[in-house]
Amino acid sequence: MDDARPRQILVVSTRSLFRAGVRAMLAAVELDRLVDAAHQKVVTRSLGQAYRSVAVVDLGSRWIRDATAGIHVLLGHPDEVEVVAVASSRTADPKIPVKHPRLTLVAPDVDPAALIRAVERGFGDAPSASLTQGIELTPRQRDVLLLVAAARSNKEISQQLSIAPGTVKRHLNDVFTVLEARSRIDAVNRARSLGLI
Repeated sequence: MDDARPRQILVVSTRSLFRAGVRAMLAAVELDRLVDAAHQKVVTRSLGQAYRSVAVVDLGSRWIRDATAGIHVLLGHPDEVEVVAVASSRTADPKIPVKHPRLTLVAPDVDPAALIRAVERGFGDAPSASLTQGIELTPRQRDVLLLVAAARSNKEISQQLSIAPGTVKRHLNDVFTVLEARSRIDAVNRARSLGLI
């Protein structure tokens, strides 16, 4: 079922440089409104206005660090806001629900194409053909990545798939290369945003 509501992106950060960078990266995304949300009041005021919303949240931002509840406010909103959270080296708060179905974590050095894919996925769009052309995983790579997404260790994956631990590492290295991923969570998020898993 298509959602005909207009689309908005909330760029949630107290850091103006972060907001400007995200705005520049998302210039190619078709939407009706882009909201700079440096304060919680702006976020609250922008939600519930008959928009489909994707929030790109800076987890290194003071608003988020000082009130982890901010993520819960977004994820708990009745309009079912999708959240793309840009992690930082300071992000270690166990209260952030990293396995929430409407939360996608991306690396702080995310490239524009990966951010665009995460936002498109948040709006329920199929990934742009130009961004996904030629990207494929083998069935075994997909099996390994699905187990990585389920937070399994290499040893657990090895046992579950009845393959050697070295083979698991090789498949993961191949997945990282194909998806241009830098970490396990980055690989999972990129594969999900591309509809590969």
